[in-house]
Amino acid sequence: MQNKFRQRVGSFSEAVIMAGGLGTRLGKLTADKPKPMLDIRGRPFLSYLLDYLAFFGIEHVVLAVSYKREAIINYFGKEYRGMAVSYYISDPPHGTGGDLIEAIKLVSSDIVVAINGDTLFDVNLYDLYSFHCQHGSVVTLSLKPMTDFDRYGVVDIDEATMRVVGFKEKAHFEHGLINGGVYSISSNVLLSMKTPNVFSFEKDFLQNAYRGFPLFGFVSDSFFIDIGTPEDYKRAQVLIPEVASKWV
Repeated sequence: MQNKFRQRVGSFSEAVIMAGGLGTRLGKLTADKPKPMLDIRGRPFLSYLLDYLAFFGIEHVVLAVSYKREAIINYFGKEYRGMAVSYYISDPPHGTGGDLIEAIKLVSSDIVVAINGDTLFDVNLYDLYSFHCQHGSVVTLSLKPMTDFDRYGVVDIDEATMRVVGFKEKAHFEHGLINGGVYSISSNVLLSMKTPNVFSFEKDFLQNAYRGFPLFGFVSDSFFIDIGTPEDYKRAQVLIPEVASKWV
């Protein structure tokens, strides 16, 4: 699949993973390791995310690290499955937005994929890239349809254009689209914007930028899991290896 994709005009070749999360909701599980290094059937969760990126032909990944970062750096080093691995060390942390901006400065591609280090959303990156380019987007959010939930906020889109038109805070929703934490980003455009040194990418940027910049939503009903709670971390032990088997 990778060889076939490389024959297409344009593709993702670089990625950023936001891997600095504290994992406070997981209690003692993250007392001595960062959340992306939590064990999933004998392997760090982060290794599954890297398998996912390698499957789609990513050649260079930047890991934005902070809390207990030595565990990540010592485990993965400078290369993983043929991908070059670089690190942006956030010390002190600059929020998800500040860390993302600094990590993107370490890539050279005009369009990069960025993913959260504590969620796995099996989005087809080939289709995400094409969608992003076709819509002239600055940031494309990968959106997961959900029903009967109260753990996440909702992203509203114009179904005719797929442009993001609003965000709703966490509440109980019978159905809606959630931000799945996989983004396609026009890096040069994002870096040209005036942003503070410390800010939240989700709350401070996305929930305001949609009013003035072209943000679009790419809807995918593929597998999604967030390992941020003990309940979902337990589910991940069974579900993630099954989904990830196709990436090896």
